[in-house]
Amino acid sequence: MNTPLIVGCPVWKREWIMPAWFEHVERAAQKAAVVPHYVFVTDTFKDTTVGVLMDEAARRNRNVDIVHFEQDDREDKRDWPRKGRLELMVELRNALLARVREYEPGFFLSLDSDILRHPDAISSMLEETHRFDAVGGKCYMGYTGKKLPSCANLDVNGGMKNRHDADGAAYPKHVIMAIKLMLPQAYAIDYEYSSKGEDIGWSIACRRAGLNLGWDAKVCSKHVMTREHLTQVDTRCGL
Repeated sequence: MNTPLIVGCPVWKREWIMPAWFEHVERAAQKAAVVPHYVFVTDTFKDTTVGVLMDEAARRNRNVDIVHFEQDDREDKRDWPRKGRLELMVELRNALLARVREYEPGFFLSLDSDILRHPDAISSMLEETHRFDAVGGKCYMGYTGKKLPSCANLDVNGGMKNRHDADGAAYPKHVIMAIKLMLPQAYAIDYEYSSKGEDIGWSIACRRAGLNLGWDAKVCSKHVMTREHLTQVDTRCGL
């Protein structure tokens, strides 16, 4: 099965943001002249988001594939530093990749469920796929300020460094996070555990395989860190 663009992520109790998530993806996809196919992974028996995913896809006449992955019930909260949660995220991401590979898309946009895409983001990232095997999109990983953009380089000990903000171009990076447009050679790479997060483990595995990662800083998407943030304008990105 071939489809030009798959968009998806692991999701859990995110019914409060998914209508806006879909709206921003669809707007960016339309500007890029692509039709997205959606793939998500969650526990379809316990996750309250499932009905919202189905409704939002059906309302737009989009294909949606939800991969069942059994999990313990839990709150929707940020507790990534715990080793068990990070290991679970690796499993969820790899279950998602396994399904994506069955479709053999031209591109897979791994887009976290708390990211609202800038309207020019997909077209901007696609412009850079002739240079990179995977292109990261710009957002900020912190609640405020610009000290934690969604990219990094690595020092000789594997520590993240040079997390400097940038604008107006795409840059080679060792690590990309949260928003990743992958070509087939990139979505062929499994996620791996890292104490810093599964995106770092995946990025390291990509570099080990000889792939080139880039970070597109031409436009900035909104990282919705809290429910209250959803309805507030983030001046860092204007969304």
